[in-house]
Amino acid sequence: MPKIKMCDSDNKSIKDGCEEFLLMCKVRNYSKYTIKYYQNVIHNFELFYPLDSSIEEVTELIVNKYLLFLNNKGIAGKTVKAYIGGIRTVFYFFMEKGWIEKFIIKRPKFEKPIKNVYMKEELNKQLHSKLTYDDAENLFNLIIDHGEHCSEKYFKEGMISGIRLFKELLYT
Repeated sequence: MPKIKMCDSDNKSIKDGCEEFLLMCKVRNYSKYTIKYYQNVIHNFELFYPLDSSIEEVTELIVNKYLLFLNNKGIAGKTVKAYIGGIRTVFYFFMEKGWIEKFIIKRPKFEKPIKNVYMKEELNKQLHSKLTYDDAENLFNLIIDHGEHCSEKYFKEGMISGIRLFKELLYT
């Protein structure tokens, strides 16, 4: 089995590699919004690490430090995951070309914010008050969406009351 050969990347900078990546995106007819996303990802990486550096300097350690950099900036977990996912695609392109050694970039996990749940008293107060059609529809959707967070008993009671109220608003 032949060995994998590294391409001549002695003089290639990260910026050169990113330009080639963006060119590939245009050649493959990626959406202008996708290309803009990758440009934004590359720009955010540049805030952490200079793109004039040699492309061979990109290692797993650099990616891990970049992840810490993003986390320390106080950016939302979902955004950090998007930035890492984008730069991961760029770096995997570099690996595919043989410009950098292969390594695995894992997307980070983040804590999802806990949704507020109505208590039984608050739910009954909302269900038995006069509501506009839009308010009733929103409340009905809220009951369905968040019912799994309530106990089964309260969910069933709320669903029955919500359906009655919804039908009353529809047919009166």
